[in-house]
Amino acid sequence: MTIFYIYEVLGEKNGATKDWEARYTYNFNKYLIEPVVIETMEGPDTPEMWQIVGDREWELADLNGYPRGRHYLSLRVFQLKQNTPEARQKMSDVAIGRTHSEESKLKISISNKGKVRSEESKIKMSITNKGTTRKALRTLTFKQAEEIRFKYIPHKYSTYKLAKEYGVSQRNIFQILNNLTYTK
Repeated sequence: MTIFYIYEVLGEKNGATKDWEARYTYNFNKYLIEPVVIETMEGPDTPEMWQIVGDREWELADLNGYPRGRHYLSLRVFQLKQNTPEARQKMSDVAIGRTHSEESKLKISISNKGKVRSEESKIKMSITNKGTTRKALRTLTFKQAEEIRFKYIPHKYSTYKLAKEYGVSQRNIFQILNNLTYTK
């Protein structure tokens, strides 16, 4: 049986891990805040249990008003895929400077995108020839951003609910609520 730790970095995020010591060190170094274990779960180290742990992590993130991170199940599956001989060889190739074909670059960029969004919620991006400068076309109006700020009530009218309602990501809602975007 494996022990899974559900934790909180106060004011930042909720998370889940089975390696508490490493996760504690990582989060402390990143946020300079001591993470706190909220609860532990014991069970088999299987995808079914990963689903349960990830769902609980997201439930607490919603409850605390934090943006949802990557689901624990998808993170574990990704880590397992990275631990194959083929994946380790690719990582080695990159480390010593071997280049990948255009087809494999496309696969890598697609796999790094995360979840697929519906057409109406996609943010269109225009990229300069250098590939570094991006300009997002707004998907919300300033009026809608003000509505979001007005409607948000921690633990009752969550960022998750607002994101669903307005067809944008929770990150967009978080940025609006913290006056990082849609300010006059």
